[in-house]
Amino acid sequence: MIQVKQESDNLGGVSRLVAIAPSAFRRVRRDYVSGYNYLEVIPTDDVIDIPDSFFTHTVDEKRSVTDDGYMYRVECVGKMVRCPQNEEIADRLQRGQWMVLSVDSLGGGRLFGEKEQLLFFESDSSTGTAAGDSSRISFNFTGELPKRGVDLRPFTSDYI
Repeated sequence: MIQVKQESDNLGGVSRLVAIAPSAFRRVRRDYVSGYNYLEVIPTDDVIDIPDSFFTHTVDEKRSVTDDGYMYRVECVGKMVRCPQNEEIADRLQRGQWMVLSVDSLGGGRLFGEKEQLLFFESDSSTGTAAGDSSRISFNFTGELPKRGVDLRPFTSDYI
């Protein structure tokens, strides 16, 4: 019998999304001794960190079969506080295509996209429906990719 591993401390949850422009991406380095992958980027303004302020960030990666083989539909969804600075960031994100790093609350990371296969950013703004609601920008990064995301475990932010 094969048994699926179950971890009681595997609470998961996305703590932040990081948009990486192709110009800032250096490489994913594989350490064959430890078996881990490490992300290396050039620290510039082309790396945009989006923390999960509303506890709403999610990442879905769905595999489908096409005539050319497998494709992976990736959708990274979240919300950020609506303010002039974040509206400028959202406008900038809409003008480009991005690799997206998802960092979970357990310290793991997963990188979606490659220099030739990138994700698109879309957003909309809301003032909320009640007086207690906060103004927010809802967004998503989406794309069809030929490969699954790359695991970066344990994730360290040394190269970001």
